[in-house]
Amino acid sequence: MESLRRHYAHMLDIWAENFEAHAEEARKLVDNEKFRIWRVYLAGCAYAFENDDVSISIYQVVCRKAGRSAKTLPWSRRYMYEKPL
Repeated sequence: MESLRRHYAHMLDIWAENFEAHAEEARKLVDNEKFRIWRVYLAGCAYAFENDDVSISIYQVVCRKAGRSAKTLPWSRRYMYEKPL
């Protein structure tokens, strides 16, 4: 299991920036209330994930098929972030 808090905070920042960059287009698609809800959600969630709000989190769980040895699972997901040799 791995916490994706930092990754999600970064992703939400990008989504919020993209939302603001295309605000006029988004306003044409929905009413003002829904537009404001989307804006607050993106900004609020980005802030919460970035500032260690303990009431919000997201995890990735890695599983394996039944009947296979646990040795087939890596100890961590660190290999995903390392440069290949």
